Amino acid sequence: MTAWPDPALNGLTFDVLLARLTANDDVEGLLLFGSSQGDAFSHASDYDLIVVFADASPAFNTIATWVDGHLTEINCKRLGDLEAWVR
Repeated sequence: MTAWPDPALNGLTFDVLLARLTANDDVEGLLLFGSSQGDAFSHASDYDLIVVFADASPAFNTIATWVDGHLTEINCKRLGDLEAWVR
């Protein structure tokens, strides 16, 4: 896993990140898991996100960064790879 303190993400809220990813034509879907769901989220929680790409190969597999003051782990997967995994 690579730490990526990208200056472009400074000040970015998680909602804006999700909106930008959703607007990307290469992104098939987003899976949010862990404590970032529901009432369990707190100031000490991190964001765990899987970005699902329809056909495009992601530029990276896993990255850790900070978004909205929370450690954020972003995993990128191709839809076909996820479908094969759940079979």
